[in-house]
Amino acid sequence: MVEDLILTTRDKVAVAIVSVGGFLGIGSKLVAIPWSEFRFGKDNRPELPGASKDSPQAMPAFTYG
Repeated sequence: MVEDLILTTRDKVAVAIVSVGGFLGIGSKLVAIPWSEFRFGKDNRPELPGASKDSPQAMPAFTYG
């Protein structure tokens, strides 16, 4: 689930902060995924082509600085 968006100084989306893993928010972590990797499918929902269910969970955790 997309939790947050990081914008550039020109108000364009650069990165999506996505919650992965866990169940109902318990045990999940945040990861940063470049916006350019997303494609929009049915109902204009963001998708990651070629990604498996486990590939975002293998990414390093994102923390706000």
